[in-house]
Amino acid sequence: MAAAALLQEGPATAEQLSQRVSEITDGAFTPPVDKVEFVISLLAARGVATVEDGVATLTEFGEQLLAWRGVSGETVQAFLGQAGKFGDVIKLRKDLFELAGLARTIKFTGNDAQKADLTAAVATLSGAVAEAKKALYRTLADN
Repeated sequence: MAAAALLQEGPATAEQLSQRVSEITDGAFTPPVDKVEFVISLLAARGVATVEDGVATLTEFGEQLLAWRGVSGETVQAFLGQAGKFGDVIKLRKDLFELAGLARTIKFTGNDAQKADLTAAVATLSGAVAEAKKALYRTLADN
């Protein structure tokens, strides 16, 4: 719904919507253009938007749907503005999930050398995570 609400500001290409999100979140989030194109295609398939020459426009049905749900450009901007404050934490979470996926792949399909590298990386990472947790718990205890 965020993409639809941002279209209330006027028609836009996927690149322009990605840029709007980046501006609203002060650069914390810049959705990939191909993902925004996919979202726009979903909105078009549901009749929420039309797309002509790569430019998405909110339909009357889209306007009504947003109004019925109480979603406006202002509420989406406020939400994205707040979400932008957590960009570093969300990036950390994403990176850790990616790392876990790589580790799982190596664990299941890696050769002996890759598994040895994984063991070393896990030891290094575990130490860094333990230190980071101590530092953050100290910070919480101090406040």
